[in-house]
Amino acid sequence: MSDCDETFLVFQTGPSAGMHFELPSGKPFIVGRGSSSDTKLDDAKMSREHCCLTVEWDGAILVRDLGSSGGTFINEGRIESDTIWKGFEFSAGESTAVILSEEEVGASRDCTSPMA
Repeated sequence: MSDCDETFLVFQTGPSAGMHFELPSGKPFIVGRGSSSDTKLDDAKMSREHCCLTVEWDGAILVRDLGSSGGTFINEGRIESDTIWKGFEFSAGESTAVILSEEEVGASRDCTSPMA
């Protein structure tokens, strides 16, 4: 059994393509390139603290832009705050990410390692 929760953020394109991170339930998860973010991505067009993801009790994921200059996008539309579900994609900086379940990612993978 994996030590990871069931919801993952998986980067599909951009400088961090293949990286994936566990999203803890009920706690804010900061996406960005800065040392204070939970991801510390190598994406020059992403803000240090670009957006925040929070997995809600019902499985919905609240996505909030944190005042980034480049914006956070869902379905090519810039958002300030919106709700997405597993399987949805969003973009920030030069990166596109998708929300996946543990089964879709693979239970045996390390939560912060590149996907093979």
